[in-house]
Amino acid sequence: MNSRGSSRSELLLKIIDEQDMDEAVGLIRDIGQYQHTVYHLAHRTNSPTDLPYFKSTYPYSWLGHYLEKEYFDIDPVILDGFHRSEPFFWSELERKTDQHDAFFADAYEHGIGRTGFSVPLNDRSQRKAMFSVTSNMDEDSWRIKIDVEREMLMQIGDVLHRKAVRQVYGSREAPALSPREIESLHWTARGKDCASIAEILQLSEHTVRDYLKSARHKLGCVTIAQAIHEATKHRLISF
Repeated sequence: MNSRGSSRSELLLKIIDEQDMDEAVGLIRDIGQYQHTVYHLAHRTNSPTDLPYFKSTYPYSWLGHYLEKEYFDIDPVILDGFHRSEPFFWSELERKTDQHDAFFADAYEHGIGRTGFSVPLNDRSQRKAMFSVTSNMDEDSWRIKIDVEREMLMQIGDVLHRKAVRQVYGSREAPALSPREIESLHWTARGKDCASIAEILQLSEHTVRDYLKSARHKLGCVTIAQAIHEATKHRLISF
């Protein structure tokens, strides 16, 4: 194995062994020679106590500035990235307004990096997360580096996601509900009856009832109200 391959293997093993997420993202940055690294588990409910889980090597000055400027309302990496299923370069994100160009310019001024690469993560419980790395390389050199390290970064993203889920939810994994079960619970939580949900999802009312029943059984609940509570607690639905 060449030295570059050895370095990648070393990094992956260190991340697997490292239990502290703050230390893990720092190791990725340092060993991988990135400008910054970020792991972001999106929130799934509207509860004021339900905050996104976020670990990064970004300086506190940028994080404070980001919140002060309310960049979360325009940040294309977040707004677009969480809807993607495949890894992407930040240069591929559509910049629809001058605000987007200004945002990236501001991030560069605060030392975040010239460009970035993100790996969307979506587990069997439908939890969405994203792992990102940034760099000050020019675009061509950055793409060459990522082409070599893409598979490793996807593996690291999966490892970080498992660590984060254990920290946020504990050792007990949320049951794996199907997308239709989640949708049926979601609309029930918003006050829709089975007939209305059937119309929204273009299913039969009988099928919707079956999805709700199977979701309730998987969550170990007697009533739909209990199932909604459990699904919300595990961030499977929002309402």
